[in-house]
Amino acid sequence: MKFKITQKELRILLDKFNKEIEIIKKNHAEILKLRNVTDMLKNASESLNCRSDQAKELLNLNNGYLKIHG
Repeated sequence: MKFKITQKELRILLDKFNKEIEIIKKNHAEILKLRNVTDMLKNASESLNCRSDQAKELLNLNNGYLKIHG
């Protein structure tokens, strides 16, 4: 059984295909943007954790100094 497609049907199918490709490209771009934002948030969180750890160490050093010299 042979299947024959008209030029009009082919054009319609190609238009649908092209629209789907554009949607996929836009979705991919959005995913990359979200990944970038997620990475930025992760880095900021790690930086805050590091600063928090440094502040705790400084407080521990100060408390130890005060115990020795207080």
